[in-house]
Amino acid sequence: SRYYTVEYRQQYGFDADLGVGNGATAGAVVLHLYAPDPSFNNISYQVDTQPGAGRTGHPVFLPNGGAFQPGQDYADPAHNTYVAVNAFHPASRSATVTVSSTPITPKLTLTGPTSGIARTSVSLSARLTVGGAPVPGQSVRLTAGLRQSCKGKTNASGDVSCRVTLGGTGLMTPRAGTFSGDKAYASAAAAATFAVWSAPSVVPAVQTQTAPAMAATEGTIYEAFRQPGT
Repeated sequence: SRYYTVEYRQQYGFDADLGVGNGATAGAVVLHLYAPDPSFNNISYQVDTQPGAGRTGHPVFLPNGGAFQPGQDYADPAHNTYVAVNAFHPASRSATVTVSSTPITPKLTLTGPTSGIARTSVSLSARLTVGGAPVPGQSVRLTAGLRQSCKGKTNASGDVSCRVTLGGTGLMTPRAGTFSGDKAYASAAAAATFAVWSAPSVVPAVQTQTAPAMAATEGTIYEAFRQPGT
């Protein structure tokens, strides 16, 4: 960006308190406003992404107001700048950050089961990523069947799961996930099919073909018999 630089700083030395109170565990990502001014040695200014007064009425301590953790993002549409923090990697002393000149486009992938038993609880799941990196801390709605849906929040790996109770049986029903987006991310969606099966039923002792056993499930009647020699 012509206006910003993005920097990852660790909790060390003068930055020992960086992000404290903002959930920091391995430092923070901070934004700097690029301000070329030879009279000031071309210094930059740290951006306060959460300006204003805190809960006590006092000004927010700047490193906390401008220190990003994974799952937080920033947008300045007027200057075509969209920044999202995806992950910290303490072992390699690095961070994964997505920067774009347009709203960031994530990818939603459905995971988990593709079928379930009618009128039982099932766990739906999905993964939200961008360029292979996780998108944590975002709300995703998952659906199976016609009206069975639930909502969850992505974890540090970009995974989300929630449970629904399936309705009646259907040949194949929709399975979908939707992410509405936020100030930095564009929306994302995914769709597939989901089979809702009848609950298992006990078939009476199998008889001969001329005198079959009868069984009914979900309003459908079946005949069951054993062929000679089987």
